[in-house]
Amino acid sequence: IINPDDHFHSQIVAKSGTTTTFTLPDWITTYEYLIIIKNISGSVEKWYWLNSLRGVNKYISSNATTAETTDANVYSRSGTTGTLGSTLTSGKNYLIEIHKAGLASETASNEEGSINSASTSANIVSGFSLGLHTGSGANGTIGHGLTSAPEFTIFKKRDAGGPGARDPISWHVGLSTTGYLKLNSTNEAKSNATIWNSTAPSSTLLSVGSNGSSNDSSGSMLSYSWHSSPIQSFGSYEGNGSATEGPFISMGMSPNHVFHKCIDSSGKNWTSLSRTIEPSNPAVLQFQFDLTAIPAGSTGVDLLSNGDKIRTTSGNLNDAVTYIYGAWGGQPMTDGSTTQSKAK
Repeated sequence: IINPDDHFHSQIVAKSGTTTTFTLPDWITTYEYLIIIKNISGSVEKWYWLNSLRGVNKYISSNATTAETTDANVYSRSGTTGTLGSTLTSGKNYLIEIHKAGLASETASNEEGSINSASTSANIVSGFSLGLHTGSGANGTIGHGLTSAPEFTIFKKRDAGGPGARDPISWHVGLSTTGYLKLNSTNEAKSNATIWNSTAPSSTLLSVGSNGSSNDSSGSMLSYSWHSSPIQSFGSYEGNGSATEGPFISMGMSPNHVFHKCIDSSGKNWTSLSRTIEPSNPAVLQFQFDLTAIPAGSTGVDLLSNGDKIRTTSGNLNDAVTYIYGAWGGQPMTDGSTTQSKAK
């Protein structure tokens, strides 16, 4: 990967009037994708996570337990023109992030596991896939379509019926095989052997147990999966509580969006920072998957050419506890010749 824009797109769109159009990357006409929308100005507003497999008139929110919602007035697309619709508020700025999955022409059911997906789309170059399956309520496996084991996965029950919880839950390579986190919660990592069947993802399969959050019997389930690549990185670090010499997290690339989450102490938010929002260091405007708040803060992180450096004592980023992190849309240190990411 030389150009991260070929696989990840990030921009800020100023909403004006009933509808606002903006330009999308050329590849969006032939590939499946996940699009994440969050307002970064004005009054608080929910997160919108939409994907082309389900149709972009449907969304879930990382900050809520609500079922999938149908709303054609959030976002729509015609060719390479995107439109923010009347559900979103005129006068606000919105951060738009798009993760490219596989070719739309190659989307199909994945039958590698014991639970066939309804459809799976995978970008094996960047390391991102999205899938839809019907839960079995029993231990099983689902093919994710990638060629390496996912290091960060999100599962969400889409439908309103049945007993299964609708928390957006995640597994991360920094957790045990029984560990999980909720995107809508400040809780530390919890342990439950029935969610992932005590099995980490493999190079071909995601494992699920009998828990309704990941595998509700007859439930409509959605999954997103990522693994490290030249433009993505996932891992863990130990905080030290220092505002001047906080941890340095080596990622091998200059991240666009980074997120952090404490895993062994409660009351800590999922905390993101974005180079699209703040092109220069330090990045201090923090926003959270679990909250509707707009980005805010006065201390934060230096986003560097090869990772990030924590410059705050915020408990969301740098108490003397363990954190996981993820980074998307990074510029690789080098493409093997002369192009290099640069410190900011």
